[in-house]
Amino acid sequence: MNWRTVALKTGIGLGVAVGLVLLAPRAQAQEDATAMTRRSNASVAQQLPFQDSEDFEDARRGFVATLPDATIRSSDGRVVWSLKDYEFLKDEAPPTVNPSLWRVARLNLNHGLFKVTDRIYQIRGFDISNMDIIEGDTGLIVIDPLISAEVARAGLTLLTVTDFGGLDVGIPQAMRRSIDFAANSHGIGAG
Repeated sequence: MNWRTVALKTGIGLGVAVGLVLLAPRAQAQEDATAMTRRSNASVAQQLPFQDSEDFEDARRGFVATLPDATIRSSDGRVVWSLKDYEFLKDEAPPTVNPSLWRVARLNLNHGLFKVTDRIYQIRGFDISNMDIIEGDTGLIVIDPLISAEVARAGLTLLTVTDFGGLDVGIPQAMRRSIDFAANSHGIGAG
């Protein structure tokens, strides 16, 4: 069994489970895994090729630029999003967590602007969703503007900076002035 087979077999359930792992409060005291959980997680560890790092290379492919430590603040200085809270994922999976879910969560630590292919970009790791940006003939189409105005603004900042760290993303300045938003907003403007 390889990682692509696992991803196809687990589909949406894996994504939901990873989201729950990432959103679980770290402040709660961790209880030890039951014997059954330990056996189940050990079985997963034996069945999957954890030594294969191709998925980590795939997750980094197309990287263009990012913001330092992916900490995004509101106008009043409040932290809206930060990957610092997820530094614990750099450790090995504890016996209480499925090692495959832990690995996927580690893959999600890659953050910033990525070029997917010509005229298609993604903002990853600035919250629990990705922002897709399509370079149209007369402007940009943004699919899924993330969960808050602050993280959306931070993501779009990477596109509007013409020379971020010496890397030009190649989108003409005139096109950056025309942006259409599509898909769900995950609560932007709600409440």
